[in-house]
Amino acid sequence: MPFQSRDVQALKTAIQRGIVNFEGSEWTNINPDMKQLVSKMLSSNPQLRPTASEVINHPIFLNRAKIITKPNKQLSKQMKDFKQQSQMQSAMLNYIAENMLQEQDKKKLMEEFQKFDLNKDGQLTKQELLTVYTTMYSSEQANQEVEAIFSKIDQNGSGRIDYQEFVLATIDQKKYFNREKLLMLFQQIDRDHSGQLSKLEVKKLLRDMQVPKEKLDQLSKQLDQDGDGQIAQEEFLQIMLSIA
Repeated sequence: MPFQSRDVQALKTAIQRGIVNFEGSEWTNINPDMKQLVSKMLSSNPQLRPTASEVINHPIFLNRAKIITKPNKQLSKQMKDFKQQSQMQSAMLNYIAENMLQEQDKKKLMEEFQKFDLNKDGQLTKQELLTVYTTMYSSEQANQEVEAIFSKIDQNGSGRIDYQEFVLATIDQKKYFNREKLLMLFQQIDRDHSGQLSKLEVKKLLRDMQVPKEKLDQLSKQLDQDGDGQIAQEEFLQIMLSIA
């Protein structure tokens, strides 16, 4: 808080009188307009304090989309290094991201996505990425980074990167696409706990992964490589790990 004193009574007096002090190190990088707003909010005179509506509509908050926070460099590297995946791998990672991603990882990925999503429309454009990257690199390098990222991630050629595409490129595959996680996934799918996946269970999984109807049979056959109509646990793990 912007009240400082080693003497308890002096501190109480400062709070009661609204005497603020922004000399602490925690205020060093705070926008002057924000300091001014905080001062008004803590005024001892209620007539001078802004209403909740006035605070919410203060320009510093209305312009928050223009405030750029630098993204995590490791995630940025993952986007640039992203490799095109098979349809099966993309579908599987989508399913894992939606159903097995830990809350802390969901929060982290959303926070990183929002650093790029400057207009908060849920999609990333080249211009948005360029705006962010020019705070980190030269103009030429920023352009190179953005072009490299879009060539890898924008799989549908829309000129935009949606959240699903972003997650596919930045999810920690070593953490989520491994034997342990795939075994958990198999056990979730194996509803009757038989240790085998039937055609119905496989098709339900593929539908849950939002695989287009015309691709269901093709991907079902890709999983059931020996054509016996059943997929054993070890067979499933080997196939999944082979496409990782």
